[in-house]
Amino acid sequence: MTLKMWFSKSIEKVLKEINVDSTLGLSEKDVNVRLGLFGANRLLSKKKKNIFQLFVAQLKEWLIYVLFAAVIITIAMGEFVDATIILLVIITNAALGVIQEVKAGKAIDALQKMSFPKALVRRNGETKEVNSSEVVPGDILILDAGRFIAADIRLLESVNLQ
Repeated sequence: MTLKMWFSKSIEKVLKEINVDSTLGLSEKDVNVRLGLFGANRLLSKKKKNIFQLFVAQLKEWLIYVLFAAVIITIAMGEFVDATIILLVIITNAALGVIQEVKAGKAIDALQKMSFPKALVRRNGETKEVNSSEVVPGDILILDAGRFIAADIRLLESVNLQ
């Protein structure tokens, strides 16, 4: 099934290519097959960094480099206590940065789960509400005022579209 240039094709041709009846929509079997074929309707997120990678990222600041230079200079001068204190400050700063980044990441994940939009689709001749991640190519979406459009779509019909 190729969906290239679907916006420039006639509605009938698009429906035929994606093998869907506009009055019935997809069957649950078709939906499951297409979910397996195309995957969930969501953006791919970046691979999350592990704790060690987050810690190393905290050390990649120019001010940290200056502090490392200060550690080397104080060791060369024989001031081991001062060098240890500077190293502890660097490590504490990096640890606090990691903690804040992990907490922020968890908060963003929680917000994304809470605000996941729903979509109205026609399946098996019935209109039902599903998570937008469950929308697959060939689904007939029903749009109404104030609803997010859950996927790229080809309009079949519109009334007072603005």
